Amino acid sequence: VSEWIGGQGSWQEIQEKAVEVAAVLIQPTVLRATVARSVSVAEGKELDLTCNITTDRADDVRPEVTWYFSRSPDSILPGSPVLARLDRDSLVHSSPHIALSHADARSYHLLVRDVSKENSGYYFCHVALWAPGHNRSWHKVAEARAAPASVDVTWLEPDYQVYLNASKVPEFSDDLTELECRIVDVKSSEASVRFTVSWYYRVNRRSDDVVASELLAVMNGDWTLKYGDRSKQRAQDGDFIFSKEHTDTFSFRIQRTTEEDRGNYYCVVSAWTRQRNDSWVKSKDVFSKPVTIFWASEDSVLVVKARQPKPFFAAGNTFEMTCKVSSKNIKSPRYSVLITAEKPVGDLSSPNETKYIISLDQDSVVKLENWTDASRVDGVVLEKVQEDEFRYRMYQTQVSDAGLYRCVVTAWSPVRGSLWREAAS
Repeated sequence: VSEWIGGQGSWQEIQEKAVEVAAVLIQPTVLRATVARSVSVAEGKELDLTCNITTDRADDVRPEVTWYFSRSPDSILPGSPVLARLDRDSLVHSSPHIALSHADARSYHLLVRDVSKENSGYYFCHVALWAPGHNRSWHKVAEARAAPASVDVTWLEPDYQVYLNASKVPEFSDDLTELECRIVDVKSSEASVRFTVSWYYRVNRRSDDVVASELLAVMNGDWTLKYGDRSKQRAQDGDFIFSKEHTDTFSFRIQRTTEEDRGNYYCVVSAWTRQRNDSWVKSKDVFSKPVTIFWASEDSVLVVKARQPKPFFAAGNTFEMTCKVSSKNIKSPRYSVLITAEKPVGDLSSPNETKYIISLDQDSVVKLENWTDASRVDGVVLEKVQEDEFRYRMYQTQVSDAGLYRCVVTAWSPVRGSLWREAAS
């Protein structure tokens, strides 16, 4: 307090006195924020984090809670992306798959739905306390940031085995080959999974030389099939057939196996997982053990022996000849027979002429070839005695029938359906 006196138009202080009324101490607001330090969550599940607030204020303060995400624990606050915010008016600002809530005034939840690997990282909350002022204004009285919580999104890898089995094994060229690639022992996984297959071929060599595998076909996550250079043309021709017979079985068929197809085959089954944007990403490959397709390629052997049961006979009698056939390394042979006659050199009309007389094809159909004697139209007969034996008869022989008679035999192997392939002659 100061006392002043006035005189002659001015004031002069004559005394003053001070006295201590009270000691006022302004205490800072206590505010702490904490989040669980380490969290592990499976992919496809929900991540639930809680920001717990501790404060000594009991009056009408309002918290503002902001959640941040960072790839590393050392990122500074301004550079970190904001995931969600709950302002002091309890309005939520977040994205569709993120939710904010508070169970009570001191616990604030962050919920991230359907987490994926990209959600792994560090999460922390920032809290600001706002107190009411004059004229409906608000001022910030405290703020705190929680130490980052480490979140690891674990992915439950599909677990399965792959087996390759040859259901049809070729024994000769042109035989059918069929391979089945089966998925077994599938352990259920959290995320939705689909399986695709890739087929490979590798030349079978006895040496230790490293032989590169050739891709026959690969199936992508959308189940589209792409052919390798080795199989593109043959797949277009229908000789290579790739199919999915069952949910757990892929098959590969070679309609007509060639000697160049001999070797090792194996399949690779890939597991694909669905992402949040409905795309598919390959997550695992499992290889089968190889299956060897091989047969010994020995040369075809065909032997024909002709025999004359009655070596001596006179003109007008019946001439008979049997042909016995044997073969090796020919698949399921069927024989066609042609009877030929070579006239002796002394016959000036047609020296050394080879005449086709009668034939019998692999389907046992008989045909008169160049037998033109109208008076003896039924004078020659060719018949099958057994699968490998044929008999030729010529009735009422004449002097003009003299000559060298042979059996010309061709061996045929069956191909798909009713087709035949000439194997040897």
